[in-house]
Amino acid sequence: MNTQKNKTTPLQTQPQIMENQRLILWLFMVASILAFGGLTSAYIVRMAAGNWYKFDIPSIFTWNCVIVIASSASMIWAYRSAKNDELENVKYGLWGALLLGIAFTLLQFMGWNELNSQDIYFSPRRSDNGDLTPLISGSFFFAISAVHFVHVIAGLILLLVTLVKAYRWKVHKKNLLTISLASTYWHFVGILWIYLFLFLKYWN
Repeated sequence: MNTQKNKTTPLQTQPQIMENQRLILWLFMVASILAFGGLTSAYIVRMAAGNWYKFDIPSIFTWNCVIVIASSASMIWAYRSAKNDELENVKYGLWGALLLGIAFTLLQFMGWNELNSQDIYFSPRRSDNGDLTPLISGSFFFAISAVHFVHVIAGLILLLVTLVKAYRWKVHKKNLLTISLASTYWHFVGILWIYLFLFLKYWN
């Protein structure tokens, strides 16, 4: 009797393990939303206090919005292909999402460098009259975009793990958990960037 119970336990707990993984992901995303909500709220409060330096946001960050949309589209293709057991297309879709995600990170660095060329830095530099306060706006921009950048890196790692599993034929219609988690998180990171970009552009 004990042997029979031990044999059935893994089958009974597998769905629960899957649900736990989904729950952990959703809790992380909720925590991220709250964190960015706190950052953007602090941004608004500090800007309302006055003495706020306005600067032009590089157009490179606009292109990152295009890349985000294209990457999400590629991820949708990969997920639908997995549901249809089109295993080669799963790989192509994941590669597309991954490479576009890498392009996003490269453009992010280029955008930060362009801000530096405008004398906007993460650490405020003293203005001509020795005042640090106006350049705090640049610090907020760097902080918010850098925290999002960390989320992107986590997403790229998750995509890479999913891609490796796809090459091992472990991503298909009977095993969608990994690609489902990767897809959900990747879309979340993309939507988050578009929101942050619009916020930083029109609340600057």
